[in-house]
Amino acid sequence: MNKLFFTLLITSIYCSHAYSGDNDSLPNYYQILVDGSTAYQEENYEKSLEYLNQISRNDTNYETALIIKIAAHMLLDQYDEAIITTEKGIALPIDDVSGFYVSKGSLLEDLEKYKEAIAVYEEGEKNTPIITSFHTKLELVILKWKTLKKQ
Repeated sequence: MNKLFFTLLITSIYCSHAYSGDNDSLPNYYQILVDGSTAYQEENYEKSLEYLNQISRNDTNYETALIIKIAAHMLLDQYDEAIITTEKGIALPIDDVSGFYVSKGSLLEDLEKYKEAIAVYEEGEKNTPIITSFHTKLELVILKWKTLKKQ
């Protein structure tokens, strides 16, 4: 019984010490997200990316950070980085990653990689909840691709 009491006492002292104080050593990912978003709105995309790259994959703000990062990379004409970022979003263990599939498909369209875009839309349609935008985007890309093939 004394061992159990001693163990509980030590554990409670450790926990109270670990969670007390001002936690300056822990990053405030929400504030980093706000700073990154502000830099993005001010059209300082490089600075925005510097902030957003600090956000941990395990933080609840990570998904939002990825969305802003994709847009910033696009505006900086960093399409390869934007595509890599969409893939990170697709890999997230969340219920709905359809927006990341749509973003990746759109990026591939911008690069005139229509076959790859079609494959992404089909994969998104298969792996995510039914979203009409996939069907519409898929039809538009196929139409655009066929038109360009005829030229």
